[in-house]
Amino acid sequence: MRDEILELVPGPVKKLLQKEVQDGNRCLIDLVVDDANTYEFETEQVTPCIMAAYYVYESTAYPSEMEEAWKLNLVFHAASRSAMKLLSYGKYKAERSESGWMRYSNS
Repeated sequence: MRDEILELVPGPVKKLLQKEVQDGNRCLIDLVVDDANTYEFETEQVTPCIMAAYYVYESTAYPSEMEEAWKLNLVFHAASRSAMKLLSYGKYKAERSESGWMRYSNS
């Protein structure tokens, strides 16, 4: 899936996805693929989530002292995870609870 995603996204997004995060042993694309595998998504389902996260990442105003690794983790990764979570509600037929939160049904 990693290579498929990198082929589908535009150059600037591809470059961003290949940046190292955490302790330097993994790239951002690895975190995204882990999340996609958790939800059992296909590449075509994940790519719009990545693009949405890229737009959030690019349009966010950051403090000047904020390190790039924090920007990637706190903004891009969080935005892509959020988009995948929303997509999963439809895939797994989540229902709105009485309190207004979405929850997955057991069926």
